Amino acid sequence: MSRRPRPFAWLYPGVLLLVAGSVWAQSRTPQIGYVFPAGGRQGTTMRVTIGGQSLRGCQAVSVSGRGVYATVGTYTRPIRRINRHERYLIVSALWDAQDRFLKRSHYH
Repeated sequence: MSRRPRPFAWLYPGVLLLVAGSVWAQSRTPQIGYVFPAGGRQGTTMRVTIGGQSLRGCQAVSVSGRGVYATVGTYTRPIRRINRHERYLIVSALWDAQDRFLKRSHYH
């Protein structure tokens, strides 16, 4: 019994590497880099913004310590490739929002 040659057999290892690389890239552990605002008042509910790496697709939040509960809201894609003027407008809007927040709250 003779073996028939398999066409494109030389491609199989390459395809396997591509699939393995794709799975590895998608399985990175989410890492939180910052939480804003960084503090809150005990006994209150507040909304925070969390930034970091590999957060797309997260469906749950794990918090160490007692008495803190969290749910996942919306995902906002990071801003990329913006020019200096656009960056200035975004940063200005963020500073204005922070000032309004601090005036309304008991954090000042």
